[in-house]
Amino acid sequence: MVNLIEKIYAVQTGVEIPNAGTTNHTYTTYVAAIYKFAVIIGTSLAVLMIVYASIKYITAAGNQTATNDAKDIILNAILGFVILLLISFILNALGVPRPW
Repeated sequence: MVNLIEKIYAVQTGVEIPNAGTTNHTYTTYVAAIYKFAVIIGTSLAVLMIVYASIKYITAAGNQTATNDAKDIILNAILGFVILLLISFILNALGVPRPW
């Protein structure tokens, strides 16, 4: 258990990952790579959900339930994208380099 706690607290900028091969990999490079992947997937899904909800809103034909569902989908997609942006600010404050 102590070894696990030491590994958790060793997640600092510049701490090399053991057995990561011959290249210089740190935890921050992995976090940056995971964040880059999340941004690509999250942004793509947000755009697709907004397009889907827009089509659903247009084809609702006055149905109040369908229009409310479409509005909720658009709102949730925008909120998800805003959360991705907030994570970017948090990672920047922690000193994680930007992956792009």
